[in-house]
Amino acid sequence: MRPGGIVLFERFIDNPEHPCAPMVRALKPNELKAFFAGFDIESCDETEGTADWGVPSSRLVRILARKKS
Repeated sequence: MRPGGIVLFERFIDNPEHPCAPMVRALKPNELKAFFAGFDIESCDETEGTADWGVPSSRLVRILARKKS
């Protein structure tokens, strides 16, 4: 990705009460920020909601980040 490029990313967060399907690698709380260490994080929130592609009432993390120049 070029400097200044923007990424919008959504992923499931591990939830022991409602585990994800085995083929889904859910993230641990606060884990996503580490993957974007070389970016300016403009927004990052962990919430309960419906993922873009279904599965109602899931723990989700959404991040909006810009690659540093």
